[in-house]
Parts: sequence; structure tokens; C-alpha cells
Amino acid sequence: GTGGEKPPDFHRLALGLVLCTDATVGDDGSVIGDPTEAAFVVLAAKMGVDAEQTREALPRLTEVPFDSAYKFMATFHELPDRMGGLVIRQSHFASVKGAPDVVLQRCEYALWHGEVVPVATVREEILAANRQLSERGLRVLAFAARDLDEEAMTAALADPMAAVTDLVMVALVGIVDPLRTEAKDAVHTALGAGIDVRMITG
Repeated sequence: GTGGEKPPDFHRLALGLVLCTDATVGDDGSVIGDPTEAAFVVLAAKMGVDAEQTREALPRLTEVPFDSAYKFMATFHELPDRMGGLVIRQSHFASVKGAPDVVLQRCEYALWHGEVVPVATVREEILAANRQLSERGLRVLAFAARDLDEEAMTAALADPMAAVTDLVMVALVGIVDPLRTEAKDAVHTALGAGIDVRMITG
């Protein structure tokens, strides 16, 4: 490690991978739902986060379902006390996934080398990483999150779309060939948004 740099916190990404998706993957590897989402569920499992348990512990209070018109999905959850951290400090949070350019437009901050920094200071690096992944033929999605206090969560219940703002970019994830049903093979690489490139392989 250089200068005691912290490794990226993949647990935060893993939560987003399972909360902001609808797919399930059976013990036998069978997929119910979108193969790309299933790949995320498998990746989260490799990081030690079980989709079923996590979704039960952090139920969806409201959502913005994915739509090709706006190219992202958002889910809103209550945060148990024990789980707060760098990005999420309030009582509720939103998990967002979508096209990197779209999600980036809604981000105010980015999780970068273990610190939350203004997104403007790292926007070019994030876009460059997105280009590199795309050029390697990967399908790239961005994951972001934000916390909400009681008042903001009440507003989100009334208008969830309006609450998908002031996000913190958490990671870009690149997937190989999402059309294959073998979701396990589809997961190729996850990049902490600190574009600390760490390969995660099976």
C-alpha cells in the first residue's frame, strides 16, 4: 500500500448492488429477472453481501423504477443506526444506479480514495474511467448514494424523482456481455469510484 491508503470500501457498493436491483439468483445459479442485475447480485455475494437478507433488513420505502427515458433507478431505505458511515450519516438513504453520464449529472460529490470530495474536482477522471471501460467492450453502470433526514425522506415519499439529487458517486462497475445468462461469468471488474482499479475475479 502506498502511504497507508485505505482500500476502497466495497461493502458500500455491494449494498447498492443488491438494494437498487430486482433480480434474484438461486443457489443453483438460476436467474430470475434481468441478467445484468443478476451479475450485480453475484458480485455482491462475492463481497459477502447476501441479496435476500439485505433486502429484508433494508426494505424499499419508495423507488424510481428504471426507465429508458431517464436511464437510472433509485431506491429509498431507512438506515439502521449501526450502519452509518462516510457517505450516509442521516436516518434514511437512497441508492441509485444508471448510465454513468446521467448519474454523474446528479452527483455533487464522489467517494474518492476513501474521502468524499466535490465531484467537480474528479469529474474528468470519472469520465476517463468510464471511457476506458467502454472501450474494453464493457457495459458500464454508475452507482451513487445520498442520505436523507426525516424531512427529506418525507418529501421523497411524495416525489421520489425530485430526491435523486445531491448524490455521492460511489463506483463505476463494468460488466462483460450482459446478454449471457451465466451471470457468474458476466461479472468482470468493479472499480471503486476512487478509480483505485482493483480487479475482483471469481
